[in-house]
Amino acid sequence: MSRVIKPESAASMRNRLLRQVATVLHEGRSDHLTEQDLQDMVAFIVLALRQIIISIDQTTTAWEKRGYWLKADRFRLDWNWVNLSSQKLEAILEENRFQEAYQVLGELAGGMQGIQPRKNVQARFWVGAWKQWENEGR
Repeated sequence: MSRVIKPESAASMRNRLLRQVATVLHEGRSDHLTEQDLQDMVAFIVLALRQIIISIDQTTTAWEKRGYWLKADRFRLDWNWVNLSSQKLEAILEENRFQEAYQVLGELAGGMQGIQPRKNVQARFWVGAWKQWENEGR
């Protein structure tokens, strides 16, 4: 059996996803968003936050194997906002309460102040995320 090689570490995956979420939040400031655009944006953010949560678990599991329990606990506490934001946005998606999405997205943007969005985004990479979210069984 061959070795499994991961081309991207958990930290670099987190950084990439955070930049994508920041880009979506930046693009979401537009005044001419349709409901479908908002659905796709919120669904993309939820899917990205789920991946970030997985990367946090991978990082902390590796630290706990080495006996760095305090470091792992602090790391989880520092990233707890991801889990809370994900839960709030998932509830909005499940109950189709998109008028509340702007408030939660604003809170999320406030927590991501130091993260720069990708510049010159021409492709709307979040389009279709709503269908993907539905297909994954919510």
